[in-house]
Amino acid sequence: MKLFRLAGFWMLWLLSGVCVFPASPVTVHGDAPQYRGDTLQFFIYDDLLSYTPLTLARIPVLPDGSFQGKFQISETMEIFVDLGIYRAFFYAEPGHTYDIILPPRKEKQIKDVLNPYFKPEPVHLGIRGTDAGNLNILIDRFDRVYHPFFYSHARSVFTETRNKHLQEFIDSVRNTFSGAGNAFFNDYMEARLVTLEVMILSDRARVLDKYTGFARNIRYRNPGYMELFNQVFNRYFSYLKRGVFSDKLAAAIIRYNDPDSLANVIDASLGGHYPQFTELVMIKGIYDAIYDGSFPKDKLMNLMEKINEVTLFPEHHKMISNLIRKVRFLEPGSDAPDFTLPDVYGHLVSLSDFRGKYVYLNFSSRLSYSSLRQFPLLEQLFEEFADQLVIVTVAPEDDPEALKYLRESRKYSWIFLVCSPSCTTPGDYGIRVFPSYYLISPDGKVVLSPAPPPTENFESVFLKILKKSETE
Repeated sequence: MKLFRLAGFWMLWLLSGVCVFPASPVTVHGDAPQYRGDTLQFFIYDDLLSYTPLTLARIPVLPDGSFQGKFQISETMEIFVDLGIYRAFFYAEPGHTYDIILPPRKEKQIKDVLNPYFKPEPVHLGIRGTDAGNLNILIDRFDRVYHPFFYSHARSVFTETRNKHLQEFIDSVRNTFSGAGNAFFNDYMEARLVTLEVMILSDRARVLDKYTGFARNIRYRNPGYMELFNQVFNRYFSYLKRGVFSDKLAAAIIRYNDPDSLANVIDASLGGHYPQFTELVMIKGIYDAIYDGSFPKDKLMNLMEKINEVTLFPEHHKMISNLIRKVRFLEPGSDAPDFTLPDVYGHLVSLSDFRGKYVYLNFSSRLSYSSLRQFPLLEQLFEEFADQLVIVTVAPEDDPEALKYLRESRKYSWIFLVCSPSCTTPGDYGIRVFPSYYLISPDGKVVLSPAPPPTENFESVFLKILKKSETE
C-alpha cells in the first residue's frame, strides 16, 4: 500500500508534537437577565464533515443575570450555544476574551419539536467593545453582503449576464475587504467567493484552478472552506460513476477494496497528486456513498476502517471515527441512549430502570392523530406482554396535566414520560417524525431500529424474537 507505507514513521513524527498547537484559554462573559438560572452550553463541531457536537463548557447564568467562564482551544474556530429557537454563534481566537450579547429569549414551542423541518435560527452573537478589524465584525459585515447576493443570483447561475454581474460583485467585495489582516477571515471570504464561481463549473475538479491552495492547505476549522469542500465533493463517487472513471472506481472499491487503488482514481480525477486532500475526498466520498447506495455498504465500511487504521492525519482519524459512529448509530446491537425524564406524576424514570425486560420505546404526541390512533393498540400489547415487555412513551409536551388527563381518562396503563420543548431525548434518537418506535433488549441494546408500530404487526415480530431468545 504505497500511499500509506510510511505511516509508522510519520505517525511517530506527528505524535512528537511538531504539528500540535498548544491550547489557550478563551474567556466569555456577559449580562443576560432573561437567562438567569439557565446553564449556557457552549460547543463546537468536532469536525466539519460529520458535524458531531462537542461540548466546550457549561456556564451558569447567576441570579443577577451575569455569567463568566473559560474553555480551551488551540486555533480559531466557530463556537455555538443553543438558546431556544436560536443557534447563536461567534468566532473565538485562542487567548481572547469576549463580552457577548445574547439575543432576546425565545423558547421553542411544542409545534417546533413536532415539526420535522424545524431548524434553529442562526444568530451571530454581538460582542461588546470590538473594533472594525475584529474577526467577528469582519465576518458579519461580509455575510450581510454575501448572502443576499448568493440567494438572489442562485437561480440564474447559468445565464451569461449573471456571469458579468458575478465578477463585478467579487471584485467589489475583494476591494472592500482588501485591508483585512486576519488570515482566518481571508480564507473564509475567499472560499465563499469561490463558492459562487464553482456553481457554473461542470467539472468539479476545476475548483482547484479557481482556488489557489485549495488542495494544498486544508482549513479544517474554517466553515467557509469546509462548506465549499462539502459542496464541491458532495456525492463525488456518484459523480465519477457517470464519467470515464466509472470502471476504475468500481474496481478500487469492490474488487480491490484498497485505499491506494481508490487514491489513484481520485488523484486522476483531480488532475494532480495531493495525498492529504485526496484522502479527505475519499472519506467524504465513502460516507456519502454509504447513504446513496451507489456501492455495497460492507465494502465501503471496510475501506473506511482501513483508512482509519493507517491515516497519517489526526484530523482524518477524528472524522472517520465520528462518521463511523454516525453510520452505526442505533444499529441493532448498539447501546440504546439512556435518558431520565419525569412521568406524568413527576417521578423521574430512566430507560436503564427496565433492565431485564424488553422495552417498546415510542416517541408519540397527543397532538398527533397517528399517535392517538395507535394508543389503544399499545394498551392491548401492554396487557398481552405484561411479563416480558415494558411500554414507554416519550411525549413532547408543554402541558403535562393534559398528558396526564389523556392517560387517566383513556385508562392507559403503560408509562408516559414528559419531554419538555428543551429536552434532548428525541434528538438523541434522531427522531424526525411522531410516532417513532424502537425495541430495546433486556440488556439495553437496540434490537429493532426502527421497530414496526403496533399497526404493522409488531405483535407477530415480537413473538418471534421471544421464541428465538428462548432457544439461545
